[in-house]
Amino acid sequence: MVDSSVSTRPYGEDRVYAYLLELTALLSFWLCLGAWQEEGAASGRTAFVVLALCVFAWAVGVLAQVEGLVTLEQQHRIVLLGAMPIPSLWLSLGLLAADHPLARWRSWLPAALMAPQLLLYATLHVDVLPHGLFMSAVDGHTVLGPLGWLNAFYSWLLAVWGSWLFLVGSRRLHAQRVPRLLVCLASTAPVLASIVILILRRDDIDPTPILIVVALLPLRFALFSGGWLHVLALPEHAIVTHIPRPLVFTDGEGVVAGLNPAAQVLLRMTPEEALGRSLDAVLAEAAPRSACTRWPIKIGDTLAGHAVLLDSTPARLPA
Repeated sequence: MVDSSVSTRPYGEDRVYAYLLELTALLSFWLCLGAWQEEGAASGRTAFVVLALCVFAWAVGVLAQVEGLVTLEQQHRIVLLGAMPIPSLWLSLGLLAADHPLARWRSWLPAALMAPQLLLYATLHVDVLPHGLFMSAVDGHTVLGPLGWLNAFYSWLLAVWGSWLFLVGSRRLHAQRVPRLLVCLASTAPVLASIVILILRRDDIDPTPILIVVALLPLRFALFSGGWLHVLALPEHAIVTHIPRPLVFTDGEGVVAGLNPAAQVLLRMTPEEALGRSLDAVLAEAAPRSACTRWPIKIGDTLAGHAVLLDSTPARLPA
């Protein structure tokens, strides 16, 4: 007797989909690693890292079910663990992109927004709801109950709001690093695909996690200082962090993209207060008499930014 909750389709029909899921899992983990190592204390880094990890869990859960390694109920638990936090984190990054006033609360806002969803997720492990009220597996397909649809609409609301904020902030992001059209496509394609797939009830092939990780490539490049797929070596990162001289990194336009702890002491600023501002404005406010030496940072023949060594004479250090 065949377990109807396990996919019985021939593997050949899902081979391309499985390869794309494997690539998605690898790419999401790589993006997580790059953002964690390279961005330091950059605003939004934590949300981006957790979002990339959630996409990784989503892709692994779907891949395990496609390969016939888990039942559909087990896939639900793995996929939802990754998928449920994504709308809140997406909104958090949208607030950062649009420079919205709520962005200052993004350290706790995603957790507050995803709290009811996590409570709903817990019901998958504890049999407290009537069968089918949230989610069930029928004949190898996912069937949403009333609470499942309520969760879907709630997720769409957060995701659409986040995408709208990305669109609002696209002019600002374009001015920094990324073509505006690319930001618009990256911020809307995953949400539209998720809505279409759920309305059509096509649970066999869902491109949403693939589109999300593709979208994270230009959004990472637009929001943070690193390259699209660049990962900074840990020893190099440790050296920069522990250099006793104040060192600030800027992009090609002179905007602060990073600073080491010694620079934070000299400037009397946290990274959140300095990042995204003009270096000249930061120096004028925090260290008006501080001299500095600048070295260009080039990628090929393109000027990517500057490494700036600040004067750290004892007279200018805080008491």
